[in-house]
Amino acid sequence: MVGTTVTSVGYIIKVADASDLMDGIIYAADDTGTPAPLVWVAGSTDDTITLDGSTQGGIIGDEIELIDIASNQWMVRGFVKQSGSEATPFSATVS
Repeated sequence: MVGTTVTSVGYIIKVADASDLMDGIIYAADDTGTPAPLVWVAGSTDDTITLDGSTQGGIIGDEIELIDIASNQWMVRGFVKQSGSEATPFSATVS
């Protein structure tokens, strides 16, 4: 759970190595309440979650849960609030 809104570098969550992947979804609410909430789905190569304090989440009260469900596979479930031009918090950065 995010206890303090990110103001600089952000929160970055990565898997241990290039064999691990993330599967799951992060629900996102826009800070204005419109449009309807977004749902970000982890892509087939995603292994990183970045919360930057605005467009990707990382605002106080946000939650990210990861559960090791199988060898090289992490289940993700999250709830974030985003501002500005919202963007997926998922990416593939581990090599």
